[in-house]
Amino acid sequence: DVRCGEIFVIMGPSGSGKSVLLKHLVGLEHPTSGRVMIDRHEITSPELLSKYRIAMVFQSGALLSSLTVAENVGLYLREHRLKPKAEIDRIISEKLAIVGLQGTEDKTPTELSGGMKKRVAIARALVMDPQLILYDEPTSDLDPLISITIGEEIVRMREATGATSVVVTHDRDMGFGIADRMAIIRHGEILAM
Repeated sequence: DVRCGEIFVIMGPSGSGKSVLLKHLVGLEHPTSGRVMIDRHEITSPELLSKYRIAMVFQSGALLSSLTVAENVGLYLREHRLKPKAEIDRIISEKLAIVGLQGTEDKTPTELSGGMKKRVAIARALVMDPQLILYDEPTSDLDPLISITIGEEIVRMREATGATSVVVTHDRDMGFGIADRMAIIRHGEILAM
């Protein structure tokens, strides 16, 4: 169980099933047994999909290299034609400011450091004002100082938005530093909470 508004960290070694669990939580994979529920609704139910906004920050950041930072952040809003252009531009600026990247709108992902790319991915997740944000190994491939910054960003996002956060990681320092509660997973099984 994950409580509303908390940062719930799932830790475990590489290959333990953390990312697979996240894919189940977002509905990209379906369990062979058991159910994934949010507020008594199956994760794949149309009722849930119309009621809750869920965002995922992928391990690699999943930024499109052919797009600028602004285009990457605003992609969801533009593709779904949810807002007029002026409002999308305002939202992009607002979300980039939240993650400390104002002024980077015209840069491409190749011009950014690893930590900046992770923060752009977080800003992109925030444009939909999600109630649940899933983070897949947010500090992988980052040096320890940048990892601390990303951990602080996750805490700030929760404080700023009130969103529930589920973070999967093998980064023990970051996990213990940001978790309200934590689970340890190994070979797809929860060992401790």
